Amino acid sequence: MIKQKLLGEYRIFRRQVTWVEYALWWAGRLALFYILAAAVRGDRGELLVMQLKWEFGLSFAFPVLHLLPRKIFLARISYRVQDVIILMLVITAVFGQYKGYYSTVEWYDAYLHIIGSFAFVLVGYELTMALQRREQPIAPVVAAMCGFGFSFFCAVGWEIFEFICDTVIVSSNAQNWSFVNSSQLLRFFPGIDPRRLALLDTMTDLIAGTAGSLLGGALLLPYVAHQNKKAEARASGLRAGKNLR
Repeated sequence: MIKQKLLGEYRIFRRQVTWVEYALWWAGRLALFYILAAAVRGDRGELLVMQLKWEFGLSFAFPVLHLLPRKIFLARISYRVQDVIILMLVITAVFGQYKGYYSTVEWYDAYLHIIGSFAFVLVGYELTMALQRREQPIAPVVAAMCGFGFSFFCAVGWEIFEFICDTVIVSSNAQNWSFVNSSQLLRFFPGIDPRRLALLDTMTDLIAGTAGSLLGGALLLPYVAHQNKKAEARASGLRAGKNLR
């Protein structure tokens, strides 16, 4: 039973993922392990080490879901979602946290929200496909709406998570309430009350996330339409082959 499950998942994995993508997964994991070890050796602080440990663990979490029975929709999500997960972990952990781009590169956080929301539209689409028990086409408009909705949900959820972190963890500055390296943004809001700085950070993040979600949803329309045409062509070919027999 277990052997059949593993063989079946391996076949699905080979169909969905190229070896280049698989190599990039491991490159990302090695990068995460390297910065985790470097942070521990360099005594970079307990909070950073804790974050890097969680992110390194998350790099392995998604493939484990495929060990679940396929009647559970989480086990039917495309392996290619791991591409997005590795990308976001590397951008946030390696560059944002370990290299310190969050505090040294202004607009890095905004760019990250745009890129992340754009990428998570694809995750929302794949999640929608996994909820179907059969591999059947989905209307491009429906796909775009589902992808956008999931991506926007993640953008809002992340801001809630930042608020919780700043409330629970004393040293947390997730909402950038201290507004480190934000002089360019503050030029757009001269004389703003310092008590509104955390709100300003949250709202600019949400605006950036919305922009990424809208762009991703718009580009998902032609992508799904193309995928549907390919699926129809394959189905027509199979029907033609059966008729010839």
